[in-house]
Amino acid sequence: MIPTLRFAVCAGIVMASAVAGATSAAAHPHVFANSTVQIVVGADGRMVSLHNSWWMDELFSSSVVVDFDKNGNGTLDPDELKAIGKQVGSSIAEWSYYTFVTQNGAKVPLTAPPTLDVIFDAKRGQLRFSFSMAPAAPLELKGKTTTVSNFDDTYFVAFDFTGGDKAFSVKGLPK
Repeated sequence: MIPTLRFAVCAGIVMASAVAGATSAAAHPHVFANSTVQIVVGADGRMVSLHNSWWMDELFSSSVVVDFDKNGNGTLDPDELKAIGKQVGSSIAEWSYYTFVTQNGAKVPLTAPPTLDVIFDAKRGQLRFSFSMAPAAPLELKGKTTTVSNFDDTYFVAFDFTGGDKAFSVKGLPK
C-alpha cells in the first residue's frame, strides 16, 4: 500500500474507533424560556414570595398547542390552558420548579406553587407560564447574601434573563 494511503486508512480506523466508542455528547437544551423573577418583600423587609414568569420558545409552545388543543380550533381555550398548567406543574415539581433560593450558601426550602397559570399569545406563538412560590418561612434579607435562580442542571431547559432591569425585580422594599 502507498504510505499516504496507509496513513489515511489507519487514521480512518482510529477515527471510526474513537467515534464508535464515544459516549453521548454533553447535554444541550431542548426548550428555551425567557424568564423574569420578582421577589416580593413584606413590610418588615423579609422575602415572603417570589413570582416566576417564563415565556417559552415558539417550537415548544407549538408542540404544546398541538398536544392540548382537544377541540382542534387552533388555539387554547381556558380549560385547555388549565390542563397545561396542571400537567406542567406536576412535571416540573420533580425538579423543584427549576426555582432555587440560597442564603449564605445554604439552600432555602420553598413551598410548591398552588397553581401554574398559563396564557397563550397567538400573535407571538408563545406560551407563558407564571407561578409564585414562598420560602417555608419569611426570609430575612438584611445583612445576608441571598441568590434566586431558575436553572435546570440537566440542561433540558435553558433559562435566559434577557429583560435587562426587568429580568429581576423586587416589590415591596421598605423605604
